[in-house]
Amino acid sequence: MNELFLLMANYDLENFYTVTLWHESIDLQGHAEKEVIDYCISLGFVFKFENGNWLKATRGRINIKLTF
Repeated sequence: MNELFLLMANYDLENFYTVTLWHESIDLQGHAEKEVIDYCISLGFVFKFENGNWLKATRGRINIKLTF
């Protein structure tokens, strides 16, 4: 779990309205705004459009969901 805290230190959590720590991963959820999308892409995330309602990306142990 300490690894996840160190991993979180590399992310600007102000971009997300929900941060969930699981035993093996971190889920971040935010609004699909251009600035947030660009920020995540700059970190190496690649988004896929899912269910017509959100963008989703996974990189390592970080999962991001951006809602419209």
